[in-house]
Amino acid sequence: MRNEAQQCLRVTKLLEALADISGNPQHRALGLLARANACSIVLGEYRQAADLYAQAITIYAEQGCLVEQAQAQIGNVFTLGVLGRHAEAQASYQWASEVLQANKAWFQLARLHINMAIVNSRLGEDSQALALFDQAKETYRQMGIEGEHHCLRIEINRAVDLRNLARFDEA
Repeated sequence: MRNEAQQCLRVTKLLEALADISGNPQHRALGLLARANACSIVLGEYRQAADLYAQAITIYAEQGCLVEQAQAQIGNVFTLGVLGRHAEAQASYQWASEVLQANKAWFQLARLHINMAIVNSRLGEDSQALALFDQAKETYRQMGIEGEHHCLRIEINRAVDLRNLARFDEA
């Protein structure tokens, strides 16, 4: 997604075309989710991304796909934060974290923690952000994926929050 923007967008269109052919609402939600991620991460079109996330989340809810609905909140939380819709981001995070934890979706839970931590960092809530980064790091550690790029990204973000809290040696 990050390296091949145009290819990413072609894949999202293909997913949506396949969903039209299959008529399966879950396929439609997956296509919308892929396009939302592309809009948010690749293009920086956050308003459009928020609309697409909302559509995908609605479809998953209507289909009774609770875990997928919660997973869709991962990108949505970040996007809502960028748009300044912090209360919505927090509510989405809270709900999704409970669902992901109850369903032992650890990798997705860690990613959700990271996105909410980034939202908190952007708000200057460095202590809360640091706590969420630490939760994500611990989740990855328990999964046995320490030292991989996921953890390295956490450390970079943690360093910023530690610096903001004047904890320079730790940073």
